[in-house]
This record gives sequence, structure tokens and C-alpha cells, in this order.
Amino acid sequence: MSDTPSAGDLGKGQEVAAAAAAAIAEEKTPAAAQAAAEKAIAAKAQQVKLEITDEDASKIAKMLVAELDALGAFDPPPPAAPAAVTAETPAGAGPDAPAPPAELSTPPAKKTFAEKFAGV
Repeated sequence: MSDTPSAGDLGKGQEVAAAAAAAIAEEKTPAAAQAAAEKAIAAKAQQVKLEITDEDASKIAKMLVAELDALGAFDPPPPAAPAAVTAETPAGAGPDAPAPPAELSTPPAKKTFAEKFAGV
């Protein structure tokens, strides 16, 4: 017999992997992510009737979390960069700047051609 999985087993495996990924995404630390992934793998495998031992589920979860951790998935986000002041931006127009006066913030009313022609 061949060790090649059937199409049905591949589909079940993808469902199990998706459940593990969703569980990992909800966690903030690698240890919590691995524990959540192991539980999700076991639960989904039982639901779709895919035979996975607890040892295999643990290995899969550990590999997934290790790869994501190496990619920086559990690193804290970088601090927000301050808004840059450019030549087009006045010096006092940062995020703490006061709002412009109301008469400047509303666009001028559009005039019809007749109003423009009549000078109104």
C-alpha cells in the first residue's frame, strides 16, 4: 500500500490546519498559542474523523508556532511614528494643532453660470 494520503484525508488535514491557525491567531504568546493549537488540532481532527495522535498534534502545533515566532508574529507592534512635518505642512499643523476656523473649513458654495456671469 502507498503512504500517499487520499484527497479526502488532505481536505481533512487542511481543515485541521485552518483550525490550528485560527487558534494561534487569537493568542499573544508562543506558549499560549501552542497550547491553543494543540487543543484546536485535537478537536477538529476528532470532528472530521482524522486520526492524529496527541504526540503528532503537539509536533504540528510546535512547528507552526516556531515558524510564526521566527517570522515575528508574536513580537510587540512597533511604536507609532510621529507625523512628519513637511514643507507643505505648516509648523503648527501637527496632530495637536487646533482645527481651522469654520469659515475656512466649509467649501464655497457653487455658483451657476448665470450667477457668475451676473457677478452675484
